Amino acid sequence: MRRVLCHAFAGIRKAINDSGAFCVVSSPNRLGQNGTVLQQTDQNIIRNLSHKCSAVTGSASEQRPYVSNTLKRKQGKIRLSLNKCIAVVLLLGHIDMAAAVDYTITDVTPQSNIYSDARGINNNGEVTGLFFNTGEGYEHAYLYSGGALIDLGTLGGGSSEGYGINDKGQVVGCSQLADWRISCHAFLYSSGTMTDLGTVGGSNSGATAINNNGQVVGASSPTGDPFVGFPVSHAFLYSGGVMTDLGTFGGYNSAATAINDNGDVVGYANTGVTDHAFLYSGGAMTDLGTLPGYATSYAVGINNSGEIAGNAASARGCTWNSIQPCHAFLYSGGAMTDLGTLPGYKNSFALSINNSGQVVGVAQTAGAPAFETPFLYSNGSMVDLNSLLPANSGWQLLNAYGINDAGQITGSGNHNGGTHAFLMTPANYTIKLSRADGSVQNQTIITSVEPTDWVSTASGNNIAKLIAQVTDQNGNPVPNIGVSIKSTVTAYSGGHQHDDNDRQTNYAGLLNLPGVTATAQNSTNVLTGTTDNNGDLAFWFTSPTPAGDHELTASCTGCTRQGPKQVWVGVKNLHWITDSPNYVLIIPNRDIYHPYNHYIQDPANAHLEELAFRYHAKFDHDPVLYLNDSSLERGGLFDIDIPAYTDVNGVLHSRTPGGKPGAWWVPPHKGHRRGDAVDIRANGSSTAIPPANYKKFIRIASSLKMIVIPELNLGHFHVCLNGVCH
Repeated sequence: MRRVLCHAFAGIRKAINDSGAFCVVSSPNRLGQNGTVLQQTDQNIIRNLSHKCSAVTGSASEQRPYVSNTLKRKQGKIRLSLNKCIAVVLLLGHIDMAAAVDYTITDVTPQSNIYSDARGINNNGEVTGLFFNTGEGYEHAYLYSGGALIDLGTLGGGSSEGYGINDKGQVVGCSQLADWRISCHAFLYSSGTMTDLGTVGGSNSGATAINNNGQVVGASSPTGDPFVGFPVSHAFLYSGGVMTDLGTFGGYNSAATAINDNGDVVGYANTGVTDHAFLYSGGAMTDLGTLPGYATSYAVGINNSGEIAGNAASARGCTWNSIQPCHAFLYSGGAMTDLGTLPGYKNSFALSINNSGQVVGVAQTAGAPAFETPFLYSNGSMVDLNSLLPANSGWQLLNAYGINDAGQITGSGNHNGGTHAFLMTPANYTIKLSRADGSVQNQTIITSVEPTDWVSTASGNNIAKLIAQVTDQNGNPVPNIGVSIKSTVTAYSGGHQHDDNDRQTNYAGLLNLPGVTATAQNSTNVLTGTTDNNGDLAFWFTSPTPAGDHELTASCTGCTRQGPKQVWVGVKNLHWITDSPNYVLIIPNRDIYHPYNHYIQDPANAHLEELAFRYHAKFDHDPVLYLNDSSLERGGLFDIDIPAYTDVNGVLHSRTPGGKPGAWWVPPHKGHRRGDAVDIRANGSSTAIPPANYKKFIRIASSLKMIVIPELNLGHFHVCLNGVCH
């Protein structure tokens, strides 16, 4: 049923032969995992399910059968005692602050005749995956919500499987059709209805993830169902009812595995030689490379800050006896970091990442037989999830496929005689952001600061002194907890009528510990620290030069965020320029990205009215002034989308390569950021100040103690209304 998806995912989990294997195949020599002889019931289960999935993996020259998940569930009891011994040994040598966090664990399918796996989780704690009813003999996708398991059914065939779920409870995955010749089609389940999403031209497809905007990604066979020793698949993006083939890096195959709320897609694509992780953004697919010394890479998750989790492997894949280990990686800010693995383990495989940068996956030992355990990577350290379970939980966790922003983790493990999907929830620690005195501005905003310029810097009004406080379920402070904080800019905020990538890269605000140099202004950078005896981590936020809403994301292992998380950056007391018969506001302005840039402060507004009145009264034809730019609704620096030009001093002002807006942060528009300056049209048009009136206009403004800067190459006079130019 899952021929396309099995091939797509096999590269990502190439070395994992049981935990979370995506394919179900029969074993020709009647041997199970690690050579264990199968019982007859196991043989029957495999026989019934083997037709659903081909065993194609890796490259054209390498094909490996995957061992049945259902078989693994029964054999899991055999490996339980040995894995417990390994866990104890590892705990003695790897005590981690994450291990101090308490978790509760819930069996998603407690029924004895149900086996289940979990594949995805949303921020509401809803889970999707597949369940297998041994009595009825079917395998269906499910939605676990509100403590109840909902069977999602199929597209007419016998089996289905859920892979991704968004915060609206929409589920995607793949399902068999009534036509037995078609293995699988991608589906979208929403409001009780399962919809076939089709393919990019071939017979088969499968969906892997869906974002909160309803965009879906996955893999599909292209037109003609090409077969080159293995079935060919291509990554796809389904958006607005259209499925788009994302192509490859020149090889046969690709698969998309995750998509964030910005529409950025990750997965892997073949180069013709090997597989490499990719980022698809803005219509272009970028090769992310791999870790030094490795040949291949596979991206498996991306969060809303653009951090990417994935795995790097050698050309021969990853097995217990391979020379080179496979390691999970975190790709952030253009750099790929090796996450290592658990002590005593050889390989690690990332499977999911949340918006706090926490990663979950599986670690694998060397030696035969190879054992696996799920891990949580948080705040720079990796911990065995089995070590975080409550005492006497009765669980032995096998894998971890998903983690949400509350730190809830889902996967599968052995429990009550079978393999069941689980939901782990962190202890009731909370983390809250506030001002240094513990107060907040309101339920949404922590505090307000001014955009950074020479005025706010001199007064210190561009710095917010804040604390992140961690408390337990009883409200007691929790010391020695590692905390991570990052700042991201809300798109289109502060009067910027475009999603400005340059603000995320260079103007996300500076975060630093008191007395320590600011860490970075990039939204992908993270400030880390440890709570003191009061459960507090004190830190400073220094505003950037543009205004906007800045979301501070504070996280710690086992913590749930509460309270406001926004810092409001802007100049206070700005208002729309008042109406006057003596001037006209040019709306929308020539700057389509900031059409409403006619905000001003008092007394600058009164000075503008006096200037326009005197100019109007000076001439017989009663002229009026046409106003171009003043300030944005919150002031601050703003970029502008115009062609490159050379100013009167011979300085070239240009935008970044590619012509994207969001990079032209230069004078004269720095002078508009406090609401006390305005540009008055002087471009030779019928609505502009005539050249014959230039000198008289300047004399009128000067008599009012204003400063006039002729910027005629830009078609206006820049007037500092309060007699000071910023």
